[in-house]
Amino acid sequence: NNKIQPGDIKYVDINGDGKINNDDAVPIGYSNFPEKVFGVSVGGSYKGFDVSVLFQGAANVSISYHRNYVQPFVEGRNSPDYMVESWSQERYDQGLPINFPHLNEGYVISANNHQSSTFWTRDASYVRLKNAEIGYAIPEKLLKKVGLTYLRLYVNGSNLITWDSMLPGADPESAAAASGNSDAYPITRTINFGFNVKF
Repeated sequence: NNKIQPGDIKYVDINGDGKINNDDAVPIGYSNFPEKVFGVSVGGSYKGFDVSVLFQGAANVSISYHRNYVQPFVEGRNSPDYMVESWSQERYDQGLPINFPHLNEGYVISANNHQSSTFWTRDASYVRLKNAEIGYAIPEKLLKKVGLTYLRLYVNGSNLITWDSMLPGADPESAAAASGNSDAYPITRTINFGFNVKF
């Protein structure tokens, strides 16, 4: 029973033959390998302070979501929290935001809603603050009192901020996530504190 229901994704009859089927399939978006990648590195120092940052990103790249993104309850999977904005009669009647098709539990009854389409194939372009470091070198005249010739304190981090339009949980740098696999583990954000010292 795969009848169209309220809250289902609508498809366009591309070839105009009055049927919605595989003959209406056309290329969508870009590959999941970006056509453009870029990076910008900036750094400087002033009166003992130093800073360096690296931004990186990609453009002309798409992601086609599948698995838990489009079939949240199949095979015992959980539903991402953003799926609360799926269509339901109650949400529709109350005028609440609806950003996803209605939810269900099976492959067959949801087949209409997990086909490749412009709904699930989306822009995966991003800009990320990949690395940043701030340091301070203690003036040498202060270090002589403790028997040091050099002491620099620093804090740095990686994968600090990402600007993108992807669904929550999808990391634009993860190969698995780029293929739309919601089981991919996101790239970890790290923050370090440390010092460089010379005696």
